[in-house]
Amino acid sequence: MNERMTWPEGKDFAFTIFDDTDWAALDNVREVYALLSDYGFRTTKSVWPIRGSGKPRNAGSTCDDQDYLAWLRGLQDEGFEIGLHNVAFHSSVRQETIRGFQRFEELFGPTRLGYLVKRIDEVPGRVSDEQARRLKD
Repeated sequence: MNERMTWPEGKDFAFTIFDDTDWAALDNVREVYALLSDYGFRTTKSVWPIRGSGKPRNAGSTCDDQDYLAWLRGLQDEGFEIGLHNVAFHSSVRQETIRGFQRFEELFGPTRLGYLVKRIDEVPGRVSDEQARRLKD
């Protein structure tokens, strides 16, 4: 039962980076990815495939920005993995979530889901507002 993990190319370990897309825009992440690429790193860049219907809480870009999308596709062509952060920069209702999943697959191919939740109150139906307030305190 205690089998040793087998890594690609016979390596002893793997190192991964899953980039949180919050606040990511071309003017603040392009240089970071150029550096990663120059050093041979291939990491996971998370994205929001749609803008969504809610009000943005930060200045991060979505795949609805055509220049940002073109850059992301270039990263994917270079060997970077594109991962789903969430379908939009806010919690989404079912139909919006389905639309976001479909858009992600249209843009980047079949989904390998990585779901990132940073605040317990952002998980719809998981806790009441009162429970969330107590957890934050």
